[in-house]
Formats: sequence, structure tokens, C-alpha cells
Amino acid sequence: CAAGDTPQTTTTMAPRRLQVVVRVVGVLVLLLLASTFLISMRNVSLYEPDDRHTLPTVRGPVLSVRLRDPSQVDSLTPPSQHSQVHSQSQSRNQPQPQSQPQSQPQPQPQPRVLIPREEVLSDNRPSRLDLLPAAGSVPKMENPAVVILTYNRPNYLRQTLDSLLALPTISDYTVYVSQDGEHEETVRMMSTVYADRVIHFTNPHLSITQKTPIAFLAQHYGRALRHLFNKGKHSHVIICEDDMVFAIDFLTLFEKTHHLLDLDPTLMCVSSWNDNGFSWFDLDNKRLQRTSFFPGLGWLLTKKLWQEIGEHWPDEHWDHWMRGSGVNQGRDCIYPEVSRNYNIGEKGANIESKAFAQNFKDIRLNTEEIDFGDVSYLLKPNYDKYVENLVYEASANVIMPNSLRPLSSLTGTALVPYNPSEFKKLKQHLKIWDHPRAHYQYVSVLKTKKSTLVLVNRYFSPWIPKAFHLPRDPNLRVLAGHQGESCVKACSRNSLQCIESQFPYLNNCDELSKFFPCDRWHCNVELGPDIPNYVSDSSHVKHGFCLVTGIDSTCRAQHKSTSRICPCL
Repeated sequence: CAAGDTPQTTTTMAPRRLQVVVRVVGVLVLLLLASTFLISMRNVSLYEPDDRHTLPTVRGPVLSVRLRDPSQVDSLTPPSQHSQVHSQSQSRNQPQPQSQPQSQPQPQPQPRVLIPREEVLSDNRPSRLDLLPAAGSVPKMENPAVVILTYNRPNYLRQTLDSLLALPTISDYTVYVSQDGEHEETVRMMSTVYADRVIHFTNPHLSITQKTPIAFLAQHYGRALRHLFNKGKHSHVIICEDDMVFAIDFLTLFEKTHHLLDLDPTLMCVSSWNDNGFSWFDLDNKRLQRTSFFPGLGWLLTKKLWQEIGEHWPDEHWDHWMRGSGVNQGRDCIYPEVSRNYNIGEKGANIESKAFAQNFKDIRLNTEEIDFGDVSYLLKPNYDKYVENLVYEASANVIMPNSLRPLSSLTGTALVPYNPSEFKKLKQHLKIWDHPRAHYQYVSVLKTKKSTLVLVNRYFSPWIPKAFHLPRDPNLRVLAGHQGESCVKACSRNSLQCIESQFPYLNNCDELSKFFPCDRWHCNVELGPDIPNYVSDSSHVKHGFCLVTGIDSTCRAQHKSTSRICPCL
């Protein structure tokens, strides 16, 4: 009966094999669907204010960062795009209807995947320290003074003096006017109108090599400060110029913060000026900040700092010199979000009408007396905690500079990581300076009623999230060029190419001092595409100085009096 059994076995085994195949395929399909669902849920996250974080939404070129669910965080998307993205995300992330009875329980969503803070933020950021306690009672300044530097603008000077002398606590200060030269109308006004309230002294013009307004101004500063600290024995000097008017709490600012300069060795001055304090930003007149960019313009200098830097005071560009790493040594200044002085001088040694209209005219001046309260949040450990939280929260939503839109069209909070060469793009949309000012370790915060933008330098800021950091090329060779030689030639002599994107890592005094004999007091900030460099021409007025720049450097630039350092690969 074997012949009759064969066809019977074939017909019964075929359906069984088919059933097995169908079941295997079904299991594989279910596994594939389950894995797809888990991956989609992994990419959906919702920020919670603790030590966890989601991966950011990125506008513009994506740097290997997965997207968050736009329906949760993408508040900077234009409304028309937002509704489209939101509907797409809903259809992608919500469970699809199942062909089963209504009474059956729906599948529960998987837990959201949150990214730890340590994986988001840079390993190079300052160490996390415990918050410092309140600073306690604020002692009075021992022997404070206010000095106004002037030359030949008596009309401006009168407005400045009238504003200063009307301040509530001005009687606690010795007030000086230091005049460069002997402009007759200014001398006459001081001797008749203000003789009983102000100490006026003149400084004859020195015979200097470089007779420029900038050089005269720097040397006037030096002589005036030597007079006040060395002869006047003052403990603190508030330095102003003759084209300022003051907020009612201008002096209060210094009275409530001067002690922080003694408590915190990473602070060097207090300024009344916010470089980004424009009227179109949402500014808190009670809030003070730290800046790594020296502001000047109505600032407090202590005797201790003067004893450190006074004998090295420069012959020109004193404010650039103060911004150099040789002087500031990584120290910061305190400034108010809303400026406590307003500049009325449309023309001066460093400014013309166009620059005034662009950078000074729209600065907001505080109009009410403010109680600043406990200011210990400005001490470095406390402030670092604040900045870390700020960057961490903003990094949930990222806008690249190429994708930034005008300020008025933005809403929500976002991180804007930028290269130095991209900052001019930011200026166009945000209406700020064309190089970073009022930043703390290259973190700038700009707020409007609808948005908060946190600008972070991708090269230098220790706060830049890891995904956006641009490190120095490990194979980079730094070469010193001959005097008058471009970096194209300097690199090619060694069969290498100059790489412009690496210039920012060379643009500092420490790097220059590895190749040239410049010390901390002979490193200045200048503007030029051939910088960073060393003034090697012995006949040049700045011979022996190392120069760093605030603008983009180029490989082809050269100067007959300088020797460059060059990034070569």
C-alpha cells in the first residue's frame, strides 16, 4: 500500500509547511513593526527641568544630531510650517487604529528617552561647584572718586556734570574733571560754574610720536589715573567721559557691587554699560550680568587693579589693551542689563555719526531707582551654574546662523551655535554689533518679549554642547612667517597649505608668545586680516607688540611691518 500512501502524505504536509511559513513571516513583521515603533518613540522626547535632556531640534545643517518631536519643542517654527510639521508628527508618532473591538485596551506608549546633561554639555565647561552663600552686608568704599575726562567739548561736559551732580549720593564722592590741554572755554566754565563742587585740573598735551586722537586719549587716561590713585590716594575711581548722562541709580550700581571685586578674584571691574542693551530687547532693570568683554563707558577701577596694571598703561588703544588676555587674565566685569549711562556724543575720538546711530543711539537708559538686592548670584560658581542651566535648556532647540530669521519673527527659546566668521550674519538679523560683545565666555543671551536666543561660540566657549563643538585640528602645524610674508607663502615653503578655518585657534596672546618675544603687557587687540601677528619692524611705533584681532583673518593678507603665525596642514 506504499504506492497509495505517497500522494496522501504530500497533500497533508503542504498546508502545514505553508502555515509555518506564514507564522514565521507574521512574527518577523510584528518584530519589525515593534522595533520601528520603539525607534520612533526614542526620538520623541519632552524636556523636564532636571539633570536629563532631550536631543535638540536643529535648524540648518544637521551635525549628526537626531530630531526631537517638533510638536513638543519647535516653537520657533513659523505658524504655517508648524501646523504642517505638527500634523506629520502626530500621524507618525500616534498609534494607528487597530481592527479590534473598542473595549480592548489600547497599547501604552513607551517611556520617553531623555538624554543626560553630561552627554549634552561640553566636558570643558567649568567644574560644577556648590552655590556660594549670600554676600552679606556691603561695606562702603573707603575713599571713592568720580572723574570725568574732557578735552574741548564744554557743551557736552556741562550736561554730563549737571547729570552727575544731581545724583542722590554724589556727596560721598570726590568729583574731578581732568582736562587734556587747555581749551579756554572749558577752563572758563570750570572756574566759574563748577569751582565749588568739582576739582578741575589740566594736562598739557604731551609730545608723543603718534599724534592721533586715540593716542592722546589713552595717555590722558594714564595721567589722570596716576593723579587720582597716586596723589589722591583714592581706593576706587569711577571713570567717565564728557559725553554721558546718568541714570538716577548710576552710583548705586557701584555701591552695591564693588565688594564683589574683593570676594571674587575672577572679577576685575564694574561697568554701567551694556553693549547689547538696545531698546528692542526685553531687558530687566534689576538684573546684573557678567561679561568677559571689557565694556568701559562709565566703569569702576580699584586701587588694587591699578597697582597691577598702572605702570604698563599703553600709549594708545587703552580699551583694546584692557580686553587683551595679558591684562584681563580671564577676569570678567559686572554690568547691568539696562545701562546706567547714556552716550550723547555723536562725534568723538573713537566715533562718528554713523557709528553712533548704529551702536549707541538706541541704548536704553534706566529711569528709576532700583534695589539690586542680594547680588551674590554674580560670584563665579553661582553664575556658572546659571549659564550651564541656560545653555542646557536652550540646546533643546537649535537654530544654525544660516537659518536665522529677523528678530521680530522669532518665538520661543533656542541655542544659536556660531563660528566667528558667521557673526556678521547674526548682526543682520539681531541688530547687534558685528563682533561678540557683552558675552560671558562667548555665551550671549538676547531676549525679546517672544523669544530668548542663546548665542554660543563653537570654537571657544566652554559651554558649547558637544554636538556643535569645532575642535582644533590635531594635525595642525603652526608656523611663523617672515616679516611681510603672507601665510600662503609661509605654509607653502613647508609644502603645506594655509587653513583659514583654524585661524581662531591662533588668535590669542599665548599662542603668539610661543613664537615671538611679547609679554602680557605687549599684546593688543587690533583690526586687520593679517592678524594675529608680531610687529617685527624696529622702526614701527608698535615694535615688540603681539596683535590679535576681532575680525576674520585671511591666508593671503600681509603687512610690511609684521610677522604672522600661520595655521598649516
